[in-house]
Amino acid sequence: MPDWFNRKTARRESVLAWRAQLAVATRAPGLGMAVADHGITLVVGSDPQYVRRANVVAQLGYARPGLRVHSTLAETIEACRAPFSDEVVRASQ
Repeated sequence: MPDWFNRKTARRESVLAWRAQLAVATRAPGLGMAVADHGITLVVGSDPQYVRRANVVAQLGYARPGLRVHSTLAETIEACRAPFSDEVVRASQ
């Protein structure tokens, strides 16, 4: 992987991953690293028609038991925003 990718992903606190229905089944090294790092908030979603959805659900079930794979992009984004909602409210008070 390029050095810039490693530098950028080393500083992440959360990762959102979405697999669209027509997505080409490709490697996702950023997702793989996030799954392995339990200190990172990980939010994953996959269109129900994504050809490898069952693989995504099964693999995440082994690596991160209890992690929900969301079924819509809106649901996935909302789940990613939720941990930060309290911080935004506290900062504005």
